[in-house]
Amino acid sequence: MATTDKLSAPMSEDTMAIVNKPSQEQADAEEVMRLVMEGKRVTDPALILRVQQRAEKVRREIVEKHGVVEWAVDLIREARDEQ
Repeated sequence: MATTDKLSAPMSEDTMAIVNKPSQEQADAEEVMRLVMEGKRVTDPALILRVQQRAEKVRREIVEKHGVVEWAVDLIREARDEQ
């Protein structure tokens, strides 16, 4: 059975299944949250690798866009100067 609404074209059940399928990133995030809520560690090597690769990609994009930001150094210096 196909589904439609006023703003979109008809969708088959196959299309709906694809639309409702979470991305790998979302599935990984949900798995990590589940483990954390259960007080467990993430031990799946493939999951750890995917998360690390995405984190490194984001880090590189931030450095490329904003350069290296040394805000931590400034905060430490300010804290020392206040004493």
